[in-house]
Amino acid sequence: MNQARRKFYADFIEENKADQGQLFKAAKKLLGKKEELSFPDHFDKVSLANDIGRFFVRKIENIRSDINAVQFDLDVVPKDLVLNETQTFGDFQQLTEEDVTALVQKSGKKSCALDPMPTGLVVKCLGTLLPVLTRIINLSLASGKFSEEWKEALVVPLLKHQGLNLEFCNLRPISNLQYVSKLIERAVFEQMNNHMMQFGLYPVLQSAYRKGHSTETILLKIQNDILLNMDKQNVTLLVFLDLSAAFDTVDHDILISRLQSSFGIKGNVLNWFSSYLSNRTQRVTLSGCVSDSFSLEQGIPQGSCLGPLLFTIYARDAGDSLTFHNGMQFTTKDIDHDLHENNCAQLYKGGWWYNNCHESNLNGLYHCGGTHTSYADGINWSHWKGHHYSMKTVTMKIKEV
Repeated sequence: MNQARRKFYADFIEENKADQGQLFKAAKKLLGKKEELSFPDHFDKVSLANDIGRFFVRKIENIRSDINAVQFDLDVVPKDLVLNETQTFGDFQQLTEEDVTALVQKSGKKSCALDPMPTGLVVKCLGTLLPVLTRIINLSLASGKFSEEWKEALVVPLLKHQGLNLEFCNLRPISNLQYVSKLIERAVFEQMNNHMMQFGLYPVLQSAYRKGHSTETILLKIQNDILLNMDKQNVTLLVFLDLSAAFDTVDHDILISRLQSSFGIKGNVLNWFSSYLSNRTQRVTLSGCVSDSFSLEQGIPQGSCLGPLLFTIYARDAGDSLTFHNGMQFTTKDIDHDLHENNCAQLYKGGWWYNNCHESNLNGLYHCGGTHTSYADGINWSHWKGHHYSMKTVTMKIKEV
């Protein structure tokens, strides 16, 4: 038995050695432990599901409140790219039955409790149901509307990482959506992806959520940049920024505006995205129990096909707040190497590679991580959140040469 098992996995690895996704899924399935969430203080599973659902909603409301309180320096916030009229996308192409068959083959086969029939049965009866599925998808694309029935997600709360304490703050919501809704999302994704590829609208350094641009890609680039800097006898400063509840805090109005101005989305396609984002709800499912329905005023569902693409469009980048400091020596309160008439380290409460003075300062005052009224003396990244917001988490890695 063990010999047959070893041969099976050896053959599987050989067949999929060029497909890291398949290898990762297999390793996760073999090594991952599925542990049921168990909170000793909660005996009623429905009550627990409701409490978790309310926590998810309150968490996003609190983060959004902090963001809305930030005083942005509009002169340093990057403006959205504006495309010309030749780079627009206003109408979806209608799908043939062959196109829908290909969608089914490429899509996951996971069922949702909200599905009118199990996904496996849909796939088995595809020959009979294909005209109906094709009609449903094309009606959504042609009308610019996403059915209200598809906007509710069943959320499974999972620990962010194994080994974390079993607390609400360590949970993340993973959305399970109806199968037909995911087919429509896949159809929209493919046409949107083709539009972005045609006009080069993906961020140049975007890695992850993009075919051929995995996290491995960015690690290779970082390694190469560090090695090149070492050859030039330069110091490398690596900055890591962590976004809290990134998918869940996406502002719908900003996303729609960015789709329109920076990605050429208009007409029926823009109407479809507006419909897709509006009036979304979610219920938490836990041990077979389901919570009440919670309205979602912002965010995009994790676990959806379109979620990663929409987040890429929304986030774009945090702006370049480091180039301004290239070539500068480190200034402290005792040694002034900056170009300002006064000592920037004294003015802005921390040593840094100041120019005249700074667009970023990751060595300023903490200010409890959030909005502050004083100007530019926090842990600032001006092109992202201006000079009145101190970041909560920053990792700097400096390599000696």
